[in-house]
Amino acid sequence: LGIAHKIISPSTYACELCSLTHDVFSENIEWKNFKETSSVTMEFFHVDEFLKTYSEEECSIVNFPAILSCEKYGGIKERFSAERIQSFKTTTALIDELKLL
Repeated sequence: LGIAHKIISPSTYACELCSLTHDVFSENIEWKNFKETSSVTMEFFHVDEFLKTYSEEECSIVNFPAILSCEKYGGIKERFSAERIQSFKTTTALIDELKLL
């Protein structure tokens, strides 16, 4: 269903982050290369997976989509909100901002 939605009506696709990081059938090359060359450990969750993995308290602070960091002693910290993610028009713009973290 998600693939059909991306093809038929990409401007109304609900996840702006997935729209930046994925093409219709898989991760886009630019994003994939960034992940593979980054020294940062990354984990990716769909909302339902995140809700199953983290506590109710941690989940209540997140408005999806979001880019979060999980700090050893500081817990989960929102790095980019849904609104900030929506402001990125290209994968390159997202990657450039992530490199500044």
